[in-house]
Amino acid sequence: MPTFTDRIYQLRAARASHGEIEHWVLDVLDQLLGLSYSQGARAEVYLGPGGGRADVLVQEDVVIEVKRNLDDERDDAETQLRTYFNARRTLNVGVATDGIRWMFYVKSRGVPRLYHEFELPADSPDTHLKDLILVSLQAFRRKTPPPVDARQLCDTLKLGTPTFRLSTELLTAGSAVANRFRVERRAWIAEFKSVYPGFDDLCTALGEGNLDTGYSRLYIRHTYLVVIAKLLAAIRIFDEAQLHQMIDHRPGEVLDGTVLLHNGVRVADKDDYFSWVREPSDELKTFVRELFLSLERYDFSTVDEDVFRLLYEEVIDADTRHRIGEFFTPKWLAQFIVEKSVTDGQYVVLDPACGSGTFLVESIRRRASLREKAGKLTSNDLQDLVEQTWGFDINPLAVLLSRVNIYLVVSRIAHRNRLPPIPSFNPHIQTADSLSRIRSSRHRTLLAHGTGYYLTMAQQMVPVPPSVTSLDEAIRVGSSLSKVCESYVSKKAGGQSHKQALDSALELAPNAYRPALKEIVNALRDELDDGDGIWGLVYRNKVVPLFSGQFDCVVGNPPWLVYREMDSGMKAVTDYVLTTYDIKPPSKVKTSFDLAIAFTLASATYLKEGGRLGFVLPRSLVSGLQHLPFLERASSGGLPIHATEIDDLQGVMPPPFPHGIPCVAAFFERGGDAV
Repeated sequence: MPTFTDRIYQLRAARASHGEIEHWVLDVLDQLLGLSYSQGARAEVYLGPGGGRADVLVQEDVVIEVKRNLDDERDDAETQLRTYFNARRTLNVGVATDGIRWMFYVKSRGVPRLYHEFELPADSPDTHLKDLILVSLQAFRRKTPPPVDARQLCDTLKLGTPTFRLSTELLTAGSAVANRFRVERRAWIAEFKSVYPGFDDLCTALGEGNLDTGYSRLYIRHTYLVVIAKLLAAIRIFDEAQLHQMIDHRPGEVLDGTVLLHNGVRVADKDDYFSWVREPSDELKTFVRELFLSLERYDFSTVDEDVFRLLYEEVIDADTRHRIGEFFTPKWLAQFIVEKSVTDGQYVVLDPACGSGTFLVESIRRRASLREKAGKLTSNDLQDLVEQTWGFDINPLAVLLSRVNIYLVVSRIAHRNRLPPIPSFNPHIQTADSLSRIRSSRHRTLLAHGTGYYLTMAQQMVPVPPSVTSLDEAIRVGSSLSKVCESYVSKKAGGQSHKQALDSALELAPNAYRPALKEIVNALRDELDDGDGIWGLVYRNKVVPLFSGQFDCVVGNPPWLVYREMDSGMKAVTDYVLTTYDIKPPSKVKTSFDLAIAFTLASATYLKEGGRLGFVLPRSLVSGLQHLPFLERASSGGLPIHATEIDDLQGVMPPPFPHGIPCVAAFFERGGDAV
């Protein structure tokens, strides 16, 4: 059976009459959009004196002018729409179409102003046509009054909605022609596989038995959420005219964060794991424009961070989140942990598994409140709070959402206190592995080296140059690695041998860095030979935990994973922690030992002397034999941190986590008195 797209292309090729195209439009409204005559779609509607007859009227506020060929009849269509707008006040949107070309106008002082247009590609399925029309119409009908409701926004963007279907369809089509898609997806896969042992099984299920399909489906969903976050940040900063000019002519600068950086706001990295969507294909340009239209109709002046929590839960289904150990901490529990841990408005705070930033947002609120009690809150205070907020997470999507959420909460605090925007928004939130310090220490032990740092990249250990002693210098090494990798990939593509390409590329780096960079490139040879040059960014992210210094306070909800479900790499790290801190459990219960406990000790390495740590931990901390050695030593002074309080949350209603998973709120101090 021919699709609607087939029919209109056949009608246009046969030079169909105006009536035949109008009949096709009515069929689309009825059969695709569910807008029959009884539901508000009428043809040849008399609009009163001076208005004449409109071809199609939809629910009293949208008028459609049908033409045989808009390329020749655009001026006449706009004249007719102006007549309709002047004749009937209820009309807000005008559409001119010949079935293939669709042009959307809004009424501006009685005159139709072109807001959006698209051309229906040949061979488009009916769902594509339906979603294009629905998304376009949603954008122009009356604005949602402020404040925007997070749930309402999620209902527009979640799984199964026209916006989601159209976006993922366009992203999938765009991925086939985007050169960087495969490269960045590969780096993204490597990050997840290094931490989540069941990641391949999860993606195989998501791909209905096909692992590669599953990788792409999850990666595209992550890309969708990333672009929503970047667009939302831009909408908060720029006015309507600026936004439309950028989306139409400079979408890449919105997506790579350039236009935000020009305004002192860093929420995106120019070359992150999702920069492939900036490539100039028709599919990707259409995706950005259509998604922007879905967002632009809302007023975001009072939106808060709950929107991303809800949206993430709606786009990444519960089974997927739970299988990779992602459990969102309820706001009340994050507030409880933060209030007990953050007792000074001057604290520098780290969340080593920050997710979308729930604990960091609450820590900013808490410190702002403490500063406000000590005196009037100023823009300098907010600037300090941003600079004193650190977060690491292995999930690059979570990192970007965390940055945007922090930006939203700082903006709201400034607005509430009638303060100007802070001059520079650059929180220390990185895609990084908080276990880097423990991994590096373990690798030194294996090599019998007393000094030096190592990182895990592409499931291999690579060195940090011995001359590096500060975070700034470590980041400069990452920048040098980016140049070396890009040069190496280019020269190998040009036909040079591995040795020729490597020797030439290393000339771009300072002499002190070259031995380590050579070892890194050799370790990553397979990835680089496959055209993957993103590893400079990966290195810069991963090196941050090694040189980030010590913190006044560490808060969060670490990853939970029992020993029997870990892969060999994670088991080796856990075994190193058990041995180093002398907390080995009895062998019969070792398989139930939880990564969260090892992560707690790893996180203690980030604390200053006297620093506080507050974590949500599995209830097995106090009820399981496997954690008794840790609990005894943490309570008696045998570890770098001492337990100061453990609150059992069993029986709390509603339960903090799905399926009633029991937990405790555990508090520690480095060098403090034990309970």
